[in-house]
Amino acid sequence: MTKTMFNLAGATREEVCNLYVQSLTNAETQRMHPLVPNGQVTADDIRLDFRTFYGGVLALARAIDPDSPLPKWTEIDGLITKTFVDQVRGSIEKAA
Repeated sequence: MTKTMFNLAGATREEVCNLYVQSLTNAETQRMHPLVPNGQVTADDIRLDFRTFYGGVLALARAIDPDSPLPKWTEIDGLITKTFVDQVRGSIEKAA
């Protein structure tokens, strides 16, 4: 698998959600999502796992640049469970 860098500076809500979905698609990085069980995944499972994932992203981004202009997790929380649920479920199935 080709490794690429993603510039978080100014990332949109959709780009952050896509980054989360990509991390679930890759079997190696999916192991870092223990809150998303294999099999039937509920919106609550996804929401909790996404909050954990994005908390790590925010911590890393702010450690590098305290003024990082990333969206607040509250701005993305509803988006991931309303818009990206099917993509998340598909990504989990692909990586399994």
